[in-house]
Amino acid sequence: MAEKPQPPELRLVELTWKGDVPTRESGLGPSLQEAAFLINEILMMKTRYERCTMLEKLLSPTDLLARLTSTTESASKLIIITGSSGSGKTGWCLELIRQARIHGIEPVGLVSPAVFEQSVKIGIDLVDITNNERHLLGVKRDEFHRRLPEQRGFAQLHWLIDPEVLDWGNRILLGLSTKCDLLLLDELGPLEFLANNGLTVGMSLIDRKEYRLACVVVRPNLVQNSLERWPWVDAIYDIDQLVEIERE
Repeated sequence: MAEKPQPPELRLVELTWKGDVPTRESGLGPSLQEAAFLINEILMMKTRYERCTMLEKLLSPTDLLARLTSTTESASKLIIITGSSGSGKTGWCLELIRQARIHGIEPVGLVSPAVFEQSVKIGIDLVDITNNERHLLGVKRDEFHRRLPEQRGFAQLHWLIDPEVLDWGNRILLGLSTKCDLLLLDELGPLEFLANNGLTVGMSLIDRKEYRLACVVVRPNLVQNSLERWPWVDAIYDIDQLVEIERE
């Protein structure tokens, strides 16, 4: 377990307002609006600190599997994998799949590797871990008309997600046997946490603890949502933190 950080030092500052933007300038005492802003900042800092206390140094897939195979404990374990775009979250999951099979563990679930064209990321596949069947899940907006029929697609910022592929992914998850040894879901995002859409069957599997070990990939800005839904999370592994450790 990584050393827990100390609570952040909280320092109140006087603010003046220019339009809707608070600035750190001297002025009169804070108004109700300014006080609300400061309180919100304090609560956000508290949330970030509480999240940091759950962070662990990222285990290699081999070490994580060693933990799984060295115990007969039946309680479900849930690990959140997070990190910025392109940090290696899916790559870590793919290595975990490879190592699991070497150890005689059959992983199940879905991963979503990037699709590249001439070294440029243009899409995302959704892959059934069991048999490697894959379908194009999403494309960047400028690829939309070339890759997906015009009538299909959920808009997600710069991406358009194919609902038929999401339905296929949900059917895969629905067919999984109960209490699997290793479940991977890469990834659960805004559709799932904020819109009750997307890979909803995957969310339900985690809710019901239908696994011995589950690894769920979540974007950094949705980690708090995952903790609120699944307060029994055992650890958060931050790929970006591992990259920083390696650079030192």
